Amino acid sequence: MTTVVETLGNTDINRSKPVDISHSRTLLEQITCKRQHRSKVSKISERTESDSQIEVAFFSERDGSQIDSLLLKEYPDLLRAPSKIKKKILSFDWIAYREKAINIESKIISPTLIYAISEEIPKI
Repeated sequence: MTTVVETLGNTDINRSKPVDISHSRTLLEQITCKRQHRSKVSKISERTESDSQIEVAFFSERDGSQIDSLLLKEYPDLLRAPSKIKKKILSFDWIAYREKAINIESKIISPTLIYAISEEIPKI
């Protein structure tokens, strides 16, 4: 048996309670399988006259499933907009979507995994 401290390193959980690694591994594998289709953020570099900057961008040609997650995808004015403006609006929408996903991961998923690894929640 491995202890929580050995499993998680220096975290808030600083107990020496035995942990069933096989249970934790099974739980993490289940979560991994269910999250295979999660969205990805792409970065592009744009050179301006003064300097270069990195921007988070929406690439509709790269992954068609990205647009299904966006709030503005069927907004009538967006559908009529020129391609350049549409891409910029979808990029902002994509940033908002990713911000929401990051908050969900940091405030719900990560704490839940810590509890699951330390077996403080019922086995799933």
